[in-house]
Amino acid sequence: MINAQIKKRILEVLGIIFTFLLLGGDHFLSKGIVRVLLLPYVGLCKLFYNVYFVYDSTYGYVCNTATFAINKECLGNTFMAMVFVLLFFRFKAHVINQGKWLGMALVLAIGIGYIVGSVRILASIPFAGSHFFGLIHGTIGIVLYLGGLIVVNGIGEWYLRKRG
Repeated sequence: MINAQIKKRILEVLGIIFTFLLLGGDHFLSKGIVRVLLLPYVGLCKLFYNVYFVYDSTYGYVCNTATFAINKECLGNTFMAMVFVLLFFRFKAHVINQGKWLGMALVLAIGIGYIVGSVRILASIPFAGSHFFGLIHGTIGIVLYLGGLIVVNGIGEWYLRKRG
């Protein structure tokens, strides 16, 4: 039987490893895997804006008008890592089965990352031809990513108060 303190430390080390894997996801993964991971964003752009993409191994998915591309930086893995850290390390003390929580926090972080990343991309596309596209896209990202962290933390706090 593993001592509770050792189990706690093992989970913390796994949490740190998962954090670093998320942070470096776009660097650790092969181009083929990144290409597949970007498909949800590409599909949403096709659905909402009726644009089509060609995959280029250097630039990622380039839209048919060549005004923007969806590439590995669009994965949102840094935001996913921040959400994971927030969920796992902030709330694990309040969870009975911390091993399950590790997996659940990882899945939630990836899901929330895809949702926020999708909104960021979809909200930025109308500005793709603008000279200020980089500024607009960056500002939308800051607002959504910071807002997403605040919302995730708020929901967690609300749940703990409701449960308590």
